Amino acid sequence: NELCLWLIEHKLTEAEFTTCGGSKSPGRKSYHDCSKSFSEILSNKSVCYYHSANHYNYWNITEENQDFFINHDQYDRCPFKVGMNQLWRNQLLGLSIEQDERQHFQHVTFSVVKHPRNLALDKTLKRYQHLIANNPKFSVLTSADFINAATAVNDSELNQWIEWYRDLYAL
Repeated sequence: NELCLWLIEHKLTEAEFTTCGGSKSPGRKSYHDCSKSFSEILSNKSVCYYHSANHYNYWNITEENQDFFINHDQYDRCPFKVGMNQLWRNQLLGLSIEQDERQHFQHVTFSVVKHPRNLALDKTLKRYQHLIANNPKFSVLTSADFINAATAVNDSELNQWIEWYRDLYAL
């Protein structure tokens, strides 16, 4: 009897997650320094281009949820510069929605659905799971798992979508 939200990123054919666009932006200044650690960035968020130039709230939300990224001290540079950037931003969205009292969601989780033969994402996914100490608010499923769960519903309209999905992604 709780209202919950499940955010799902389908990453079926791509070889990697989106990297940080701010780290290569032509507007960067000399003080924008992605070589700083998680803790160093939290103590001076202006070293992040997205924070100082674009006024994005990524690091403010991260600061409010530091305990979620429990293993951050094992990274001597910003852990979100490369493949984990998209995972981080999606996770921050979920954490923010869950904490927003206007939304009334008791729990918000985030999952990545990947093609079972897409092994290219595995390294980044393992790194992210390590960063968050396998927090259950994040999970990874294959598209086959996703389709099997949808098939169990046994709905005629959903079954049509399942066939389309299977054909499109060769499942």
